[in-house]
Amino acid sequence: MRARTLVSGSLLLCLTATVVVADVLPPGPKPPQPPPPSGPQNAVVRGVEIANQYGYWRGRRWLTRITGCPPATPTCVAGCIVEGIAGKDQRVQSVADVVAAEKAAANAPLELMLVACSSGRLVLPAPATK
Repeated sequence: MRARTLVSGSLLLCLTATVVVADVLPPGPKPPQPPPPSGPQNAVVRGVEIANQYGYWRGRRWLTRITGCPPATPTCVAGCIVEGIAGKDQRVQSVADVVAAEKAAANAPLELMLVACSSGRLVLPAPATK
């Protein structure tokens, strides 16, 4: 009786482990990386450095990531992913989208919506007038 329980328990454990591994690991070889988005691959927007980087956030894709922060912006954290612009319904697809949003904002503050970050937003003040 004990041997039967042990065997059935072991089989159940093996089947569960197989299902978990199959769910976590993708089948077959990793797909090739798609070409990068068109436009600039990196830029400095109001002192914040951003770049297109291939990575994983809700699936493998090109991400627009903050790569450098000015010392005067303590809420800026390098490594955060720029997901959108406040007030816009469009998701940020590349560095070019952030550069276009900066030009459209002109002399108004620019608010970036962030994910995978300690803060959900980053407000970049309007450029100083000279």
